[in-house]
Amino acid sequence: MYYYVYKTTNIVNGKYYIGKHQTNNLNDGYLGSGATFKIALKKYGKENFKKEILFIFDNEKDIKQKEKELVTEELVFNKNSYNAGIGGGGGKREWCCKPKTEEHRRSISKALIGIKRSEETRQKIRKARAKQIFTLETKKKMSLVQQEMYIITYSDGRIEEVFGLKEYSKIHDISYTYLGRAIRKNIGIKKLNIDQIKRKNVTI
Repeated sequence: MYYYVYKTTNIVNGKYYIGKHQTNNLNDGYLGSGATFKIALKKYGKENFKKEILFIFDNEKDIKQKEKELVTEELVFNKNSYNAGIGGGGGKREWCCKPKTEEHRRSISKALIGIKRSEETRQKIRKARAKQIFTLETKKKMSLVQQEMYIITYSDGRIEEVFGLKEYSKIHDISYTYLGRAIRKNIGIKKLNIDQIKRKNVTI
């Protein structure tokens, strides 16, 4: 059995995913996991991803430790990373839902400051957008990429990544509005044994 830590890079945009894997065959075609990464894989195709083995070990404990060292909170918040959670997990996984530093808050605020445009400029933008024609395939990809990801932590330690809560609310027979309230107030949902729901904006 081989135990290794790998890095898979999107050769189109340079974004990457770091993870761990164990296998009897080093050429098993495995590229990575995680909801965000899987969507990117579907969008760009396997041929546009390159995997490299960073470290190889003879036991699971060592790959968990190495992944923990590499996949830090800083890496998860890096705009070029597909990783959604801190590394080193096995079952229960530690997700990056900690309060951001003051420096991080300032950088986000700065990035969100809008550019004031004249009415003439706004009209030009509206006309340009009205002329855009997208194929059905492109529309599907745009819809997929623009969804928000929700990280759900259950009382038993399970972690689930969900894109869009409407489908989740239907499957679990719970009000979509109630889920939104739980996110805003940062509270759990006893009925579903949910401790926390966090939202993470994703750009593929």
